[in-house]
Amino acid sequence: MHKGPYLRSIIKLQPIDRRAVGLRIRAARKTRGWYLADLAKVTGVKRSTIANYECGTRIPVTENLLLISIALRRTMAFLLTGRRERVRTKKKMQSVASLEVSAQLPRAEATAAQLRS
Repeated sequence: MHKGPYLRSIIKLQPIDRRAVGLRIRAARKTRGWYLADLAKVTGVKRSTIANYECGTRIPVTENLLLISIALRRTMAFLLTGRRERVRTKKKMQSVASLEVSAQLPRAEATAAQLRS
């Protein structure tokens, strides 16, 4: 039994606006005072790839979006949709952040600390 059309009617998937995603990434990067090269160094994603995301020519793959969201301290959902999620307590924020931790986070944080100094 094929459930594709049925699920689409329930979920109502919205197309992702690549340009809007790129603008949110660029705004978050500039808020942190970083250049493209800084974000590339922290995340391990090529500078040209991030530039393509910011121009709206490409949409970030999940792994890169996760690394960028951690580095920029934004949720993946916000970068994709622009909707802010409500976080009521610091403890809840820490639990949400712990879900987004990847194996590359220690390297990203160490590089971010080097950029700050």
